[in-house]
Amino acid sequence: MPHIFRKSFFENIVSRPFIAAKIRQQLLLTSMAALAGAAVYKVFDLPFAPPFFSAVIASFLIHLLCFLFFSRLRFSHFFILTVANMIFAGIIIHATGGILSPYIVVLAAILISNISFGLGTSLDVPLVIVVYCAVILLEFTGVINQPVLSAQDIYSHWAGMAAFLFGTVIFLIMTGYLEKLIIGNLEERITLESAQKDKLREQVVEMNNIYHLGIMVSQVVHEICNPLTCIYGFIKLAAQSKNIDDNLKNDLSDAQAEIERLNNLIYRLRNFMKPGTGEHAGFSLGEVINSVTGILAMDADYRLVRFERKYNREVFMVNGSREEIQQVFFNLLKNSLEAILEVKKMRDDGCIEIELTEMGGVVNVVIRDNGVGMRPKELKEVATNFFTTKKSGLGLGMVIVKSILEAHKSELRISSEFGTGTEMSFTLPAAKPLN
Repeated sequence: MPHIFRKSFFENIVSRPFIAAKIRQQLLLTSMAALAGAAVYKVFDLPFAPPFFSAVIASFLIHLLCFLFFSRLRFSHFFILTVANMIFAGIIIHATGGILSPYIVVLAAILISNISFGLGTSLDVPLVIVVYCAVILLEFTGVINQPVLSAQDIYSHWAGMAAFLFGTVIFLIMTGYLEKLIIGNLEERITLESAQKDKLREQVVEMNNIYHLGIMVSQVVHEICNPLTCIYGFIKLAAQSKNIDDNLKNDLSDAQAEIERLNNLIYRLRNFMKPGTGEHAGFSLGEVINSVTGILAMDADYRLVRFERKYNREVFMVNGSREEIQQVFFNLLKNSLEAILEVKKMRDDGCIEIELTEMGGVVNVVIRDNGVGMRPKELKEVATNFFTTKKSGLGLGMVIVKSILEAHKSELRISSEFGTGTEMSFTLPAAKPLN
């Protein structure tokens, strides 16, 4: 495509709704003005050459057709309309006095309209010059009849004078309208660019936060790994002793499992910038939920909160990283428990519902609590780095949840009402068709 046209040259006009409405309005006004010009010419027998009537009627029809079939038009069609308008303008100039015709303002109106509506091309000005010069040259060489209309003829015919005055006044009014439209378009573009810059600035801040988060995580991981390895080794040795009872041995085994889970978490934090590196396989979602709720129930502060499970089947096999999904449930359920404790301390009506349903090859997970809930501003920022409403929180839990779910081709959806509670939901792919 030639460089004189914009990239959007072949786009449908309705792809830009704001400007499209203005263009459609202008098409209707132009067609009506052309029809009025033809009517005045006939009713008052204006002293213009006959081609004037043919030109304004053709202009009326083509603008009316564009108005009626507006939704099918592309920007390229308006270039064709521009060329047609220039030809009509040339005919009108010839019929109303040639080189002395005041209707040269029609050519100026075409250029201003195209600029105002973003329809202009680099061909517009050369075409206007060519049309005008062609009319004058053809008249000068006698190829077409030279107009016999003079200023005296106009002044002696009140309707003709009124037509000239009307056309000029309409041009001036339209120029003022188009000036406002140009300013409006510029303001809209400036607002849009400002919003884009603000969004880009937020992305830069986000990337900077993630960079510093990566440095912090690498330092923390380094400091945790060594003592954690020692603790794991001592627990493993103690569990192998023959002088401990079975209950203690089971507790030590659970402690080993939790340290292994912590090791997996540390490994994932080390790869925080590349979530989803865990091995994906089929596993029972119910077992993961039972494991997490069992661990959380060991905290005395959470024992009064009820977990209600709403499953439409007994077993839900999903595909993904078991450790990562377990971390998702741990973070979400812990947040729900803490939200409940904010408003229901020392009461036994705290409740968390965990709902699992199968929907067309995916398992839909919904977690509801009757905790303190979130305000709109908190809800908007809940999954951003370092945002937290807790006095001792780091603001990373929901960020980790978001990154894990994104790696599983899922998305966390949250709705909340302050003082009522929160609902969180996401989907996971089923490991196999559920019967």
